[in-house]
Amino acid sequence: MNTPNYYAALAVREDAPMREICQAYQQYAPLCHPESKDYDPEAFPIKNLEQREYWLLINEACEVLTNAEWRARYNVGTLKEHFPVYEFSGNCFEIFQHFAINPRSYALMPPDENNNETAAPHELDIASLLTVPSLVFHLELEIEECFHGTTKEITFPRSFTVEGRYRTVWQTMAIPISPYMRHGGLFQMKGFGHRIDEMWSDVSVILVVKPHHTFTVVGDDLMVNVTVPLSAALFGGILHVRSIDQKLLTTDIIPPFPTALPMVKQFQGEGMKTPTGRGNLFVNIYPTIPRVPHHLLYDATRIIHAIDAQHLPHTVARVKLINGTVRALSRVITLLLLPPRTAQF
Repeated sequence: MNTPNYYAALAVREDAPMREICQAYQQYAPLCHPESKDYDPEAFPIKNLEQREYWLLINEACEVLTNAEWRARYNVGTLKEHFPVYEFSGNCFEIFQHFAINPRSYALMPPDENNNETAAPHELDIASLLTVPSLVFHLELEIEECFHGTTKEITFPRSFTVEGRYRTVWQTMAIPISPYMRHGGLFQMKGFGHRIDEMWSDVSVILVVKPHHTFTVVGDDLMVNVTVPLSAALFGGILHVRSIDQKLLTTDIIPPFPTALPMVKQFQGEGMKTPTGRGNLFVNIYPTIPRVPHHLLYDATRIIHAIDAQHLPHTVARVKLINGTVRALSRVITLLLLPPRTAQF
């Protein structure tokens, strides 16, 4: 995607301070305003543009170059190529109202219609025009990095002024991650963002823990889902689980397996680190129900029915009784609803 040359549109240098950018906008914007009848494409820094084209270009340039964050990204070439991608708001008349009509300026304005004289220059109130936003970064982490602690780096374009001229540099900051930090944790570093004249911005870093293929963090605890063979669920067995620090944990599976899945095993002190110790590890155990091979279908059915007959004889009998009762009641209700002449008992 091609990005227009904002500095060329305003005829200012790349290190131009805020005052020069505002003065250039106040000089050219009224001349290419849609209501202006005096547009001369040869009188503008970029030639051969239609009046509407220059009007859109100069307002986009003003919107970007008066925002410290967007200007820094524009200077390093990441304004429209990297997330978040900048898109022009299109609020040309609001920008014109904000930068050309309301503020006081040193810029010489077009001649007055009545006396054909230029308006007297006034002091420009820079603080009310410049936007110096705080920088917000979402720093992705693995669960293991949160558990052990680590140091991550963020690199970003930073704007500042030196002796009245504008500069943009690549800034790298080290972010220490302690084992006690969690998803959504916030770093806020005062004054480490853009520095334009007497205006400073902050840097905020929000921790984002990526989904893990095994563990889920719940507060200070860890959860993991495992499956066991059907034979272990029916007859019992031994389950081995690896903790987040690769410790081998062992627990017994003792039948009967709960009908309200899953079976939950808790390991004290095997969760995430805390300032006073560690959370717990919860293991959710689910049985694997296999597909019965065709050649074993008859024997498997016979065995399962035999088990059902041993453990559920009263339930089976009750179901049969209830079914018979329902059929009898249905017959009685049907007969009662018939007309008297056809009712038979």
